Amino acid sequence: MKAIRAAIDRFINKTSNRGFSIVGDPTFKEANTVLDAFLKDLRKSGKIAGVVHKKPSSKEQIQLLLRAGELAPTNSEDPAQLFRTVWFYLSLFFGKRGRENQRQLKPNILILRSTPDVAGSVLATKYHQGGVDDPEDESDGKIFSIPGSSSCSVEAIKKDLKHLNPACDSLFQRPKIAQVNKFNVNDMIWCANAPIGKSTLGNLLRVMTKRAGIEPPLTNHSIKATSVTVLSNANAETRLIKSVTGHKSDTSNESYSSRPSAQQQEAMASILSDYICPDDSANPTIVRQTD
Repeated sequence: MKAIRAAIDRFINKTSNRGFSIVGDPTFKEANTVLDAFLKDLRKSGKIAGVVHKKPSSKEQIQLLLRAGELAPTNSEDPAQLFRTVWFYLSLFFGKRGRENQRQLKPNILILRSTPDVAGSVLATKYHQGGVDDPEDESDGKIFSIPGSSSCSVEAIKKDLKHLNPACDSLFQRPKIAQVNKFNVNDMIWCANAPIGKSTLGNLLRVMTKRAGIEPPLTNHSIKATSVTVLSNANAETRLIKSVTGHKSDTSNESYSSRPSAQQQEAMASILSDYICPDDSANPTIVRQTD
C-alpha cells in the first residue's frame, strides 16, 4: 500500500507541478496516520509482513551444497548436477535471478571469443537490442577461467553448452535421467527437448538447500545478495557491482560512463571465484553474456 501511495505521489508531482506531497504534506497527515495504523493491524494479525532482505549464502553453505552433490565439479557426468551448477554460476556472476528472466535465456547469449584486453577468451554482451524478447537485464558480468581447477566455472559452462539439446532453444533444459531417459554418459546430448519451467527455476535454490540440509533454506534472491555482499566487502565500487547485478543507472549517459574495464571485471570475477572456490586462483579466460 505504501508503494502504491508513493507511486501516486510521484505521478502527481511529475505531471501537475502542484508543489505538494500526499506523503509529507500536513493536509494529508490524518489520512497517512489512518494508513499507518491499518498496516500495523495487518502486520500484528500476520496478514502482511515487513520487508526482509535476503541474507547472502555463506562459504559454509556453498561447501554444504558441494558435499551434498547439489553443486558439482567440472568433471561431473551427471546432467542434473551440471545444470544446477551452471545455473548457480550464471546467477552468481551475471545476476540472473528472476524466474521470468531465466526462462527467456537462450544458449546464444553466451559466445566464446578472444579479447585484446585480457589474455584468453570471453563470453560477452555488448548491449540490449530491445523488443519483446529482450530480457531487460542490465548485467554485464564476466567469469574468468581457473586453469587446473576442478571447479572452473568457464569449463563447466562450456561443457553444459556442448551437451544441450539443439532442438530446444532454451539455455536451461531438462536434464536426462538414466532410469527414465536411458541416458548414457557417452551421448552427445544430455538434455531432453524441453525447457526447465519458470516455477522450477524460481524455486531452485530453495530446493537445493533443503536437500543439502540447510535450514532455513535459501531462495534465489540470496544469490544476488551474495554477489553484492562479497563484492562490497572486498571494497568494489558500487558502479562496478551494478555491472554484475544488473541494477540500472539513472540515465543512459551514466550507464555508459560507468561500465567497468576488462581488468576491473577480472578483479570482481576473481573475488567471486575465490569465495566459492577458495583454494583456486583465478587466471584470465573470460565468460561474458551477450544478447
